[in-house]
Formats: sequence, C-alpha cells, structure tokens
Amino acid sequence: MEFFALDLETTGLDPRKDEILEIAWVRFLEGRPRERFQTLVRVAFLPKEVEVLTGISPERLRRAPPLPEVLPGVLGRLAGKVVVAHNAPFDRAFLQHAAARLGLELPEIHWVDTLAISRAIWPERESHALPALREVLGLEDREAHRALPDAEATGYLFLEELAAFPYLPEPTRAFILRGVPPPARELLAAGRKEGGREKTVLEEVFSLLSRKIPGFQLRKAQLGYAAWVERALREGGVYLLEAGPGTGKTYGYLVPLLLAPEGRAVISTRTKALQDQLWHRDLPALREALRADVRVALLKGFDNYLCPWALEREGGLFSGPLRKRIRECLSEVENPEVGELYKILGFDPEARALVERIRARPHRCLGRECPFLSRCPPRRARRSAQEAEIVVVNHSLLVADFLAGGGILGEYEVLIADEAHSLPKAFEEGLTRSISPADVAALLEEIEAMLPQLVPRRELRGVWAELRRLRERLHALLPDEPAPYSRREGLRFLSAAQELIWKLVALKGALEEGLSALEGEEKGMASGEIAALENLVSEMEYVLAAEGEEVFWSEKDPDIRFYATPLEFGDRLATDFWGRIRAAILTSATLSVGGRVDFLVRELGLGNAIHRVFPAQEKERRGRVFLLEFFPGPNEGGYVSALARLLSELRERFRRKIMVLFTSRKMLRAVRERLPQEGVISQLDWGDAAQAVEAFRAMDAPAILLGLDSLWEGVDFPGEELEILVVARLPFPNPADPLIKAKEERLRAQGLDPFRALYLPRAVLKLAQGVGRLLRTPEDRGAVIVADPRIVARPYGEVFRAKLTLPTRTVGDLEELLFALEEVFS
Repeated sequence: MEFFALDLETTGLDPRKDEILEIAWVRFLEGRPRERFQTLVRVAFLPKEVEVLTGISPERLRRAPPLPEVLPGVLGRLAGKVVVAHNAPFDRAFLQHAAARLGLELPEIHWVDTLAISRAIWPERESHALPALREVLGLEDREAHRALPDAEATGYLFLEELAAFPYLPEPTRAFILRGVPPPARELLAAGRKEGGREKTVLEEVFSLLSRKIPGFQLRKAQLGYAAWVERALREGGVYLLEAGPGTGKTYGYLVPLLLAPEGRAVISTRTKALQDQLWHRDLPALREALRADVRVALLKGFDNYLCPWALEREGGLFSGPLRKRIRECLSEVENPEVGELYKILGFDPEARALVERIRARPHRCLGRECPFLSRCPPRRARRSAQEAEIVVVNHSLLVADFLAGGGILGEYEVLIADEAHSLPKAFEEGLTRSISPADVAALLEEIEAMLPQLVPRRELRGVWAELRRLRERLHALLPDEPAPYSRREGLRFLSAAQELIWKLVALKGALEEGLSALEGEEKGMASGEIAALENLVSEMEYVLAAEGEEVFWSEKDPDIRFYATPLEFGDRLATDFWGRIRAAILTSATLSVGGRVDFLVRELGLGNAIHRVFPAQEKERRGRVFLLEFFPGPNEGGYVSALARLLSELRERFRRKIMVLFTSRKMLRAVRERLPQEGVISQLDWGDAAQAVEAFRAMDAPAILLGLDSLWEGVDFPGEELEILVVARLPFPNPADPLIKAKEERLRAQGLDPFRALYLPRAVLKLAQGVGRLLRTPEDRGAVIVADPRIVARPYGEVFRAKLTLPTRTVGDLEELLFALEEVFS
C-alpha cells in the first residue's frame, strides 16, 4: 500500500495572493516512511509573524530555489498518487493557484483530507488540529509548523485512521467513503496490505500501538501469540501458550481481550507485583491507545485493604499529625490498601503491629452494623469487580473464589492465567488446611486487644498456660524435619491438644455469656471473634485427627504447624472449575519440560489442552550461564566449603551484588557460617522474605543475599541490584518431603516413573524461574552460575540446559570461570 503525505508552509491563508514558502512530502509504503522530500521556496515577502511561527529566516529563503524550479518536479511526483494532507482543500488550493501562475496544469491527484476523517472518527476530541493530534499519536513535537515533520505526522495520522476504520459504525464508514476518491476508498475499505496479502486486524492494531505507546516495539512472535489468544477467545477451550522472554505476552493477551471481549473475563497472576503492573501501567496504556470502552477492576484479598472503622477505633495509637497524614493519603485512594499505609509508617515491627490492628479481617467485619459500611474498601472493591467486564486478581484470590463457589468474583466465561506455571502450587496451598500454636496465640492477642471489657481474665490465663505446655509437648513429639503422620499418630497429637481445646471452648462460652450485655458495634465485634474462635477449634480437631483423605503432615522449623493437603485435585478441578469456564488461556515462560506439558495437565486436571510455544526473542542479551563441571557434587562432603570459597572470591574479585538460591535451610545455614558477617544477608535471619529483599536492595555492592524457596520466583532485581546469580544445586524436590513422598507412591501405583513424571518437571521449571531473576530489563547484564555439576555430568542435564534461554558455557576450573566473568563485566 502506497500513499504520499504532503504539507505546505505559506506566507498567508489566501492562495490567490499568498505564496508557498516550504513544500514537503513523505512517501509511505506498507505502513512506513520510505522516501522524504523537503525544500524551502524563495518568496517576495516574508511576514514577521510567519517568520516567528516557522523559525524560517529571510536570509535562508533568499538562498532557496524559486517556485518555477521546484513546483514542476513536485507535481510530477504526486501525479496520479493518493495524497493525504491535513486540511487538504487548503494545500490543494495553494498548489492549484501556484501552478496557474506558472502556466502549469495541476495533474490528477487523489486527495484525502485527514482532518475531515479525524472529525468523523473521533467527534469527541476537543481539537483536531495537527499539534493536538501529534500528542495523541505520541509523536515528538519537534520543529512545529515546519513542512517535513508535519507531513510525516499527517501520514501517521492516516495510518491510525486506516486502523480505526474497520471498527466504525456502518453509517460513519459510508460517510467517510463518500468523501474520498476511489483509490483511497479502496484503501479504507480493503485495509492495508503487506507482502501481497491483506493485513489482519491484529497487525493493524499492533502497528498502531507501535506509534502510540512510547517504547513499544512490534514483535513477530507477539503477533503470533496474540492470534492464538484471539482464537482461544473466539473458539473456547483450554490453551497453554508458552512465551519465552521478550515475546511481549502481556500485550499479546490484553489486546485481543480489549478488542473483542468474549464474555466476562478474569486475569489472574501469581504475584501482586504483576497484578499491580497490569492495573497501573499496561491496562491504562492500552485502553487509552485502543480507546477501549471496557469496564475493568482490580481485586485483592479481603485483608489487603484497610478497615476505616478499625482506623477510627485505633486512632489513639497514632499521633495527631500522623493520623492526619494517614487520612489525607487514604482519602486520595478509592479502596485504600495496606501497602499505602506501609509507605507512611515503614516496615519496622511496631509499624507492622499497628497495620495488623487496622487491616480488614473477615471475622472482624461488622457488616451492616458498621458505620463505615458505605466506605468499606474491601466491599467496594468486590462490588466493582463483580460489575466489571475484566477483573485483575492473583492466583490466591482465584482459588479462594473457587472455594467460595464463585461468591467473590461472580460468574465469568474467560480466564487468562499469567505465570500459570504456579497454578498447581496455588491450588495446593489454597486447598490445604493448617493449624499452628502461633494461630492460637495470634487470636488470643486479638481477643485481648479487641474485647478488653468482655474477656474473662481467669479463663484467658488458663488458655495461655495450656498453650505454652502444648508447645513444649509438641517440640518433644515432632521430628526435626517435615514428616507425615498417620491416623494413630494424629490421635496422639489430638490427645496432647485436648486440654487446650477444652479451655478454648470454655473461653468461647464465657464470651458468649457476656454477648447479651453488648449492643451495636461492640456486639458485632465480639460475635466475629467468637466465630473465629469456633473456626480455629474446628480446624484444630480436623487437622490433628487425620481422618480425611488428605496427606497429613507436620513441620517444626521455623515454627510448629500441622497440615492437611489434598494429594490430587485434578479431578475436582476438571468438573468444578474448568467445566464452568468457556475459554482458558494459561501462559508463562515456563510451562513445558522437554516440549511436553503432561505434568501441568495432570496436576490441574486439564484434559484436552492445546499447547503452543513462542520462543524467546533472539536479541543480544548481556548475560551468560556458566555450568561448573569441576565443582564437587552437592551431596559430597566438601561442597559447602567449596561454595563458600566461591562466593567469597566472586564478592572480592568483582565487587557486585550476588544472590544465591538454595533448596534447603540446612545448606544455607552451613554456607552462612563460613561467610563474613558484613555484607551478607540470609533470608533465615530476617524471617520475612520481603524484608530480606528490601534490605538487600538498600545495600551497596558488594553484597550477598542467601535465599530459599520464595526467592526462586516473583522477585525482580533490575540493573545493578543483581548481577551474579548462583544456583547452589538443581532444585529437585526433597524426596523426604511428605507431599512428594505421597505423590511418588501414587505415581508408582499408576505405573508412572516418579522421576520423569514428578521430580524432573518440577526441578526444570523451578530452575528456569530462578534463572529468570537475572536480566529483568534489556539493559541489564550479568551471569548465572550453576554450581551443581550434575547439569553437565548426568543424562537428564540436557533437559535442564534446553530450558535455559541464555547462552551457556561449561567451565573446567575456577580460573576459567573468573576469566569468563571478566569478559561479561568488561
């Protein structure tokens, strides 16, 4: 497809007496500028206001060629062509009168007026002047009122009009077609063509986005990905779309969803960080660029929001100025979240305790008795979500809605699960029931704080004393490592906890006796605490008794906790979850192992699913993966010392920030003991992974972060925040893990090889996620070091290596590694 975009600068507005002082045209071919022409024209007189407006001086015009030398060539080049101009009648009139003065005949030109089309397509725009439209298009406003940049902007405006034309109402399309000549009419009616074929709507739209969104670049793989999303939305079914780094999958699924919503949709992510990115950055940019009139909403779990009633009740905990600052901050947000308060208070233990007191909790909700009901953030957020056409949630909330029978999100037809590799873990965690002495202590502290007048002190002291005794008994009874327990062992645990259960029931009864003396808010609050106490006792009895079909297991480190986890839930999901969703798109950079998705299909009960892979974009990525062939094996005696020496050498030699990913607490502790105290952060020392990450971010290089399971995915360290990533060992599941052991037995009973069906897929996907913590932006550089020689020495190492998207190099000794790293950071 070809057209010319033309712009003239003139000495005035009357073509009969004013002159042309600049001419420019840009030839567009297949949607891109291919040829440019620009010239000044000598004029008899340059008005001062035109000189100021254009920046063209009389001196420059005196050196310019006269119109007789310029105009014949311009008219010859434009003859018979489609020429677009903004306010085309103006340019046409000036060319016509200029040609007449020279005794020339104006050739046949197929004129298109982008101003008239703009007014027809976007009548709601306040201004259709070219400077205003430049801003909409995201074009630089350079050299305003000069012919060449204005001509180029006019050409891009026409491309936008071409892209918008197919979506217009029929009367509007007919009106526009009547106003343009046949050649241009064919362009509008048939769409642009590329490579001898007609462009698809998606190609048109993505071309438009490349002009409207700063920094956006159209990628071939992204178009292919988006086409499959479009097919999934149209035809329904389950689609596993694996998109390597650089594919642009976020826009790849958002664009088709915004263009042609096929029923109410939920977008679910693993991390709240991606959820916030979608909500605050990607969706607003695309809705503006596509002019998509689609209702969208963001929804998080109930306890992510603040409770206005609790803030009012606990107001005495804050100073007057701080209370005022909090209210001012929260008044600016429709549904204030806990994160907004942390920005004000910080993350120290005292601030965290304050936040916990004013965080919204379901059992503390007064419902209709609450004086702040109309302003309740979690209720308002949920109402907005249920009314929206697209809702952005996280996997935890998606699972919670499933358990609530759809009562949180309401019915929806389309699910897009980003970071879908973590869906099995999300469902496993969501379906797990657990109880801990720490849960009991937290509820007792809450009851003391919330109901000081109602709490019977004698009963409460008895509960606390029995809780301490139970902790001591359980420490003696439980093994040091996580372990399953049988029905018989569960009855032993239940017997140990029976006295505590009776005392909790007695406390509940005492609270119920005092309930009749309360009314209004106090009664509602007390009822909520009583319900929480009843639920806690019920969970304790169920989980400790070990009567169900779940895997019952316990752990003692970092705290005592008992679990009841379903061994398999695929069949349940197949009937109760996937069966009510018309179209499901599960996407991630890591879905398959060895090109197969059997593991994910089995875990999630997907049945028939279509799998497509979109490889990582081939770009020069400033990173390498080094495989340490010379290193001792992770189960050999000298491994811990060798790893500690390597980390010390890397730190001193390169003076950069390093993260080490471990799979066991024991190994992390052993390595930590061999490293200096300064400049090293252990996740175990901080307890909370988020705090350890923030502390590491705040440190200057050189620094080392030792991390466990929660840091293998979901955290970003762009730029110099992380330049060396060390994988301590291949992340195979622990065969002693109670859940892994139970799954292994089940797979053997089904005639499957547990290593191929369970251990290898989990390890490969987790390694790919861990390596993804490095190089988060195109400008990043860095190195990944896999300090486990099995990735080279064992046959299954090939499966791991095939999943790595960065160039790999096997190194035979420490000197070779250090020399190679010098090249990376040179």
